[in-house]
Amino acid sequence: MQSSDQPLSTSRAPLRYLIFTWDGAGNQPPAIAIAQQLTKQGHSVSVAGYD
Repeated sequence: MQSSDQPLSTSRAPLRYLIFTWDGAGNQPPAIAIAQQLTKQGHSVSVAGYD
C-alpha cells in the first residue's frame, strides 16, 4: 500500500464535526488543536468535554 498526497475526497463542501473528550490522560489539548485546524479549513466543529 502506498501513501498519497491526494485527498480522500474531492468535495470542497464544509463538513460538521463533533469531537468528544473524557476526563483524564490529557486528551483535551490535542482535540482542541484538531478542532482549531478544522475550523480554519472552513468546517463547523463542536467539542463536548468535561469541566
